[in-house]
Amino acid sequence: MRIGDSIGFSVRLCTFFAEQDRLFTGYLRAEGQLVYSELTLLCAMHEAVQPLALEPLAELLMLSPRTVRSMLLDLEDKGFVSKLNDPEDRRFMLVQLTEHGRTVAERANRDIYLLMKESLWEALPESDFEDVLKKGMRHDVNHIRGFAVEPFGDLPHTDLPISVDHFIFWRIIVDRWTRTLRDESDLSLNDFCVLYYLSECEKLISSEIADALLLPRSALSLCKSHLLESTLVSEQEEEGDGRKVVLSCTPQGKHLAKQMFEKLDALTRDIHSGMAEEDSGVVSAWYARMFSNMRKHRRKQSKAVK
Repeated sequence: MRIGDSIGFSVRLCTFFAEQDRLFTGYLRAEGQLVYSELTLLCAMHEAVQPLALEPLAELLMLSPRTVRSMLLDLEDKGFVSKLNDPEDRRFMLVQLTEHGRTVAERANRDIYLLMKESLWEALPESDFEDVLKKGMRHDVNHIRGFAVEPFGDLPHTDLPISVDHFIFWRIIVDRWTRTLRDESDLSLNDFCVLYYLSECEKLISSEIADALLLPRSALSLCKSHLLESTLVSEQEEEGDGRKVVLSCTPQGKHLAKQMFEKLDALTRDIHSGMAEEDSGVVSAWYARMFSNMRKHRRKQSKAVK
């Protein structure tokens, strides 16, 4: 599959990932037992079933051994993980889930799956998720890493509804977008989405941008301040209505938006290029439908608050 044929960057895709993150991070915070990285680690151990050394876990999660060791110590203190000696070499330790850890991982995973299904995956076929998205994520994550990690291999072998690959993929794609923007433009991901959205429009008022990108007004206010200070965006009173202040991209802002979009697009296409060519259309259609469901879910929430 050519990289040019894979799924590229868009503000809608970025908005979808941000909203998805808010949903399941909010769930984990409300439950108070796990954070994102801990759930990812527990789901990996759940799939492996047998006791594991630290190294394959670090390789699978694409985290440093030191980070994973620290996470395992915290999870051991919580009673989710236990250690035992490696029978082949007693100098080394293996880790496994306790029954409590397995129960917590299964409940959190299934609750997040139901949350996503109700709010983002409505009316999308279960068979697509099982046959395409679940397998496709493993292919993409192995492609990003450059190799398959044993005992996980090329396909997920888990009865959990969401495989560990989803959590890894979601983190990696957002981390790489964020790092690229920070290193090459000094923009946050929210900054860039606002800038690029403005570059595609003539002029907009703040509320129109916030609604389009599903950004809280406070977050948009920070982006606006940074973009104005960087002279990437300008503001002025709208002709005929002095009560409205409109924002527009400066020539410098349009140039940077185009330049960084091309870099993020190439990066995103490469990240998605691990999946089979015939699956790419299915995943692309899912992204479009999930974005539509996300907007509908937000409208329902707004009406409920009112």
